[in-house]
Amino acid sequence: VLVSGMFTPLSQAFADVLGADAGVGTGLGFDADGVCTGKVVGSVCAGELKPQIALEYLAAQGIETDGAEIFASADSYSDVPLLSLAHHATATYPDEGLEAEVVAQGWERMG
Repeated sequence: VLVSGMFTPLSQAFADVLGADAGVGTGLGFDADGVCTGKVVGSVCAGELKPQIALEYLAAQGIETDGAEIFASADSYSDVPLLSLAHHATATYPDEGLEAEVVAQGWERMG
């Protein structure tokens, strides 16, 4: 499952390209005619809310996370909460703030 701050339709499209099962992101509003309003629906999928949104999605799909191995990769310090949830965290081309956390937590680093 790809979890991103992008709007969910974009996250899903990107997940499809990557071969991921689903794309989860920030909700995007549409009117009754199916026209995008540009309004955020629900919470922005970022920071402290990103792991919560990911876990809520998995629970809604009936996917049990207790005892499951969770993998996560991210490039931004704002993703520390998501990386902290994972059993296997990898920072990909981390920004300066995340780089410091990578060292402190002993997480893997790519790039």
